[in-house]
Amino acid sequence: MDNATLQSYVDRLVKLKTEQKQLAEFTADVKLEAKSNGFDVGALDEIVARIVAKEELLKKRKEREEIARVYAEAIGQLNLF
Repeated sequence: MDNATLQSYVDRLVKLKTEQKQLAEFTADVKLEAKSNGFDVGALDEIVARIVAKEELLKKRKEREEIARVYAEAIGQLNLF
């Protein structure tokens, strides 16, 4: 490993850490705004968590279905899809 590669990793990680901090601040601002408008932030967090989990589940399911389709085609059973 050379110094330039190491520096590149460090620079990228510093940039990501800075962006992460900014996102946390933006998130806190949105939550504060929602709270000041009378919304329950905990409930909002729960909705967001469920939406994200559902999206991840759907992505995994789609990936499995794509692999299954390839397998089914390989054994002449594409009509299953």
